Amino acid sequence: MIGGDQEAFAELMWRYDPLVRSQLKRCASDEKLDVAIADFWCAMIAEDLRSLRAWDTGRGGTLGQWLMVLAAYACKEKLRQTRLARVAAQLRNARSDAGRESVAAADVD
Repeated sequence: MIGGDQEAFAELMWRYDPLVRSQLKRCASDEKLDVAIADFWCAMIAEDLRSLRAWDTGRGGTLGQWLMVLAAYACKEKLRQTRLARVAAQLRNARSDAGRESVAAADVD
């Protein structure tokens, strides 16, 4: 699979989708869950399966457990990005409000 076998990767996705889905449900709404799952697998492909290569059979965990760890990391990153976007929007709104207040104050003077 790591050698670029597309059929093997498709089998991996089919076999482990329920585990990945269970982790990503924690950070994606029902409407966005399929997109989050697609993003997870696409990110793995985009990084040339580096995270999959990091799985070490000698450490005692199964491939399913490793994929759940990777999905948990992806979920954590998604939640972090959502929080950052929310804070950025709040800052933009605060700046916009402050700008309107200073214009209104200048009009009063």
